Amino acid sequence: MDARTATYANWKIRFKNICDEPVQETCTPSENISYLEQRGKIGVGKYDKLIEIFQEYDQSAVNRIKFAISELQNLPSNS
Repeated sequence: MDARTATYANWKIRFKNICDEPVQETCTPSENISYLEQRGKIGVGKYDKLIEIFQEYDQSAVNRIKFAISELQNLPSNS
């Protein structure tokens, strides 16, 4: 994601609502996502924070996340 785009700016603004640690301000969105994973804020079955970030500015991303969730929920269980 190019730091000069509106999408990047929107991501950083919304991400800061979830994580206000100054060190994360200079990280890339990929690094921000890794941070959320490491902190247990997102992961398998936990996508609310990711949806929250995109909710106000990228409905198509929210739709893709929700579609992926439904696809995952429809996978056959190993048990």
